[in-house]
Amino acid sequence: MIAFTRDTLTPNTSDRTLHKPKRPKSRRTQYFGYGVSREWLEEYGLKHTFIPEGPNTHVSTNAVFNALEKITRDARLGTWHHVRADEHDFVRSLTCFAVGHNKSQEGKDKITPERIQRLKEVLGITEEPRWWKT
Repeated sequence: MIAFTRDTLTPNTSDRTLHKPKRPKSRRTQYFGYGVSREWLEEYGLKHTFIPEGPNTHVSTNAVFNALEKITRDARLGTWHHVRADEHDFVRSLTCFAVGHNKSQEGKDKITPERIQRLKEVLGITEEPRWWKT
């Protein structure tokens, strides 16, 4: 196999690998909002949504899905995201309800006091939102 150098298209027979230019590092997406655990979602779902009973009903799973749907609808969010929470010696996956993101200026402009207040009311919390890494 003939390899090419990064700067030219001339063959480099001394190196048997193909040199590709390095891509610029992309910025990791971060979401501004609230990260909650699966247990928190299950508790919220059992408290705030209707869970049908029956022999083939998985109460825990239904509660989580109902909570996800209710929160995104009531807070007028498009969707929710999986984020990481570094806790001591391990990384935990959480569900994040975000009012904005760092991917574009439009995402940053979505972070308004009104959207934050509405999400606080739906979640029933008083603490301030923070940035979460994906």
